[in-house]
Amino acid sequence: VAGLAAERDGLVAGGVVVLAVALVPFARLVVRVAATGRLGAREGPVAHVALGLAFLAEAAALALAGATGALDGRRAASACVLLVGLGWAAGVVVGHLGKLVSLSGWGSWPPGPRPSQAALYPRRLWQAEAASFAVGVQLAVAGVLLATTGVLRAGGIVLAGAALLALTGVAETLRRVASARAAG
Repeated sequence: VAGLAAERDGLVAGGVVVLAVALVPFARLVVRVAATGRLGAREGPVAHVALGLAFLAEAAALALAGATGALDGRRAASACVLLVGLGWAAGVVVGHLGKLVSLSGWGSWPPGPRPSQAALYPRRLWQAEAASFAVGVQLAVAGVLLATTGVLRAGGIVLAGAALLALTGVAETLRRVASARAAG
């Protein structure tokens, strides 16, 4: 932040490196959980956190490229905002939505037998959402870096599709909860 405020590219680059190094232990944990954990990357939240870490690494590389003059600084900064704000922050929130809705349905179950939370969670829909989201973010970033409106627009369309998949995932969870309650 001091580098940005003082307009000193060397300080910006140093700050990016420090932040990237600080994220390494967390990234290792996420990679281990995604690769060997019981849930793995097939669950929306883990997939989005893993994708988000990849977006953060990409943002760090672009920030360094912008600070060193290898890329246009304005384009690099705009792409970083997309990667951090949309790819990481919004992605992690959306990625947790399906699990939170299924957990809410499961946790608010009346006394007596209840289905497993996994039965309420449409995993394949959320896998498709995560994949679509990743493609949409990458297309949007490419559009910004290449100053190509068509590629940026394509990213927006794919992201809108990912949002529709997320809404469909929530609706499917609510349907499953209602159906299971009516049957039980």
